[in-house]
Amino acid sequence: VPPIRVKLNRQSNEMASVSEPLYRLAGTLIRSVGQVIDLNDKNEEVSDNESDSEATNDTQKQPSDRPAIHIVGHSLSGAVGALAANILDGRLPMPSSEETSATRWSGFARDRVSALCLGCPPCISGIEVDFVTSVINGDDIVPRSSYSTLQRLYGRTERSIKGGILGKGVGWMSDAARLTVTGLTSRSSKKQDAHLAVPGRVYLIRPRRIGGGSSSIHEVGGSIGGRENFRAAVLWQLNDVLLSKSLWKHHSQSSYIRSLDRVQLKGFSDDTD
Repeated sequence: VPPIRVKLNRQSNEMASVSEPLYRLAGTLIRSVGQVIDLNDKNEEVSDNESDSEATNDTQKQPSDRPAIHIVGHSLSGAVGALAANILDGRLPMPSSEETSATRWSGFARDRVSALCLGCPPCISGIEVDFVTSVINGDDIVPRSSYSTLQRLYGRTERSIKGGILGKGVGWMSDAARLTVTGLTSRSSKKQDAHLAVPGRVYLIRPRRIGGGSSSIHEVGGSIGGRENFRAAVLWQLNDVLLSKSLWKHHSQSSYIRSLDRVQLKGFSDDTD
């Protein structure tokens, strides 16, 4: 499904691209969780009134005193969680709804919401936030799959088939080179907002393929620039679907847990003594 454009707020003309089905699911999630949040606030308010009947408006519970909201999700649920976090922080409006009270959830948890997304698909662009963290495990196909990347994969496959038996070898040999050019141009394209991306700060885990040793982790995407952006576009092909034997294996939740458990952070030792 092609992404839709959403106006960020009424005061400006800033727009963002989102995946419409996942965006609507994020609104449904917030309305469901909102019932629990409302009930919790009401219970705390009653408890405060019973413990201190002389409390004034100045001492009542402020929004900043409410508990933080942390969302964790894998695959599609990670994308829904990321979009929900953007809504609760006020970066995105609530999806249109017949409920007139639904609009109040946009910004309800400003500066106290975060999301951790494992293997989530591209679902948003045009917004850079630091309260959403996304992790990509190796060759996982899902974070590389969007409407535009799947369209390009279809085109590459069609060209390879039309090339016949001889053309197949040449076509797939040149596929990596074509993806490199596509990746580099997509990083510098001024129309990047029209294409969805993995949300928030993005980290790539490179599992050790031989010997089962420690994995490495790298921050990629966003505005970090430099060598990591070059690696993302050229070596790791994060902007297109590159067929691999591990593309589905690396997407499983167990594979994410195993790879994260083997990450060796700089400055830390594996010694347990």
